Amino acid sequence: MPYQVKSGSFLIVASTLPAALQLYDDMKSGPEDVSIRDMDGRQIDIDELRPILNDGEPS
Repeated sequence: MPYQVKSGSFLIVASTLPAALQLYDDMKSGPEDVSIRDMDGRQIDIDELRPILNDGEPS
């Protein structure tokens, strides 16, 4: 399932969740808030999801 990474008016569609997380990390140093949403528009909670993708180890 593709994911949307949004920062201000800039929107990128990533094909996988790990790719979306990488974009999120790259974009969050900017001045705008960054969010990840699924294609239905539901916001993804990064803090809950990251440990799951890192095999249970918090980053």
